[in-house]
Amino acid sequence: MDREAYRRFELLRQASAQLHRLHPAHVVMTAQELEANFRRPLETWLPDEIRGELTGVLLALSNAPTRTCTELLLEFNAREQYEQTQQLIRRVRDICKAIPEGDALYRSFREFLVLNGKTTRHPLRVLFQPLDLSVEDLYRQPERHEVLAGKMYLCPSCHWPMTITQSHIACPSQWCEHAGSIFDLHRRQVINRLDGNSLKGQVVSDETLVLQDACWKFTLLPSSALALSE
Repeated sequence: MDREAYRRFELLRQASAQLHRLHPAHVVMTAQELEANFRRPLETWLPDEIRGELTGVLLALSNAPTRTCTELLLEFNAREQYEQTQQLIRRVRDICKAIPEGDALYRSFREFLVLNGKTTRHPLRVLFQPLDLSVEDLYRQPERHEVLAGKMYLCPSCHWPMTITQSHIACPSQWCEHAGSIFDLHRRQVINRLDGNSLKGQVVSDETLVLQDACWKFTLLPSSALALSE
């Protein structure tokens, strides 16, 4: 077993143990059984107390995480993520109160997050330096399931990279998907499933970064953005 396979195996074992702690009456699954269940509908194997109202599979045929997977992960850690994100925003706000022209800098910072679900390191370094932030505080490198043939496709609603599977391209947010951010691949074009318009991809380079998941959820999504509007 190579190092990556061993790491995945250990994560699956930990997930199985955590699932048992959350619901002791549930049958303990092996790492292999848990991984196999990721491709089965949640409602057939995950206890309702944990699943809530989420339905569907966690992994697509291409092994990319589905919207259900993203939402389950975000909701499972929602409180911790919310508090961490709020704390970071408050820290930036307090720094801006103590420096010259801080109000304008704070507005630029918030506007940048809203408008740049995808960016590169250079503008981040320029913006973040006076705010005592590192690039990694708010941004990360793109995941494999967010890139197709060297390009990523940003959600028209929230400007974050959409998830790419073998059958379609869609925003991980259910709100955005309902608003029309769901596309099909047709002859190397990405076509909106509702209005038939094509979407241009954004070239990905070694410098490309995207907003971290928690910051996306609590900053870009229309249903959550008001939480950080102070």
